[in-house]
Amino acid sequence: MAKAAETAKVASSPVEGFDYQLLIDGNSDNLAAVMKSSEAVLQGMTSLGNEVVSFAGKRIEENMATSQDLTQCRDVEQAFRLQCDFARKATEQYLEEARKMMDLASSMARESFTPFEERTRQTLRRMNGG
Repeated sequence: MAKAAETAKVASSPVEGFDYQLLIDGNSDNLAAVMKSSEAVLQGMTSLGNEVVSFAGKRIEENMATSQDLTQCRDVEQAFRLQCDFARKATEQYLEEARKMMDLASSMARESFTPFEERTRQTLRRMNGG
């Protein structure tokens, strides 16, 4: 009981010139920025995960289809041509997928830093009297 009264006494006796409400408001704004950033990261990771699962499923389907086509080849030249086409197409798809993943990761990074950039601008404006 005495400790609670002491804590209330400290909180109610402001240091001269210090605005406690500004501190409280600032912490609230900081927490909001962290939450927005975390949400952007979560959404970005979900998008990346969905993209990986989708791509992996498509690649498995194509691998199985090519394997089936290989069993029906009549000569070595036809099998070689089929494998070359498969390798070329798979390489193109992997490169395209890498580009998509980089775009998603870049977007996630941008969106996760935006709340902190906004918070920093607010703080600088306040510090400069604006």
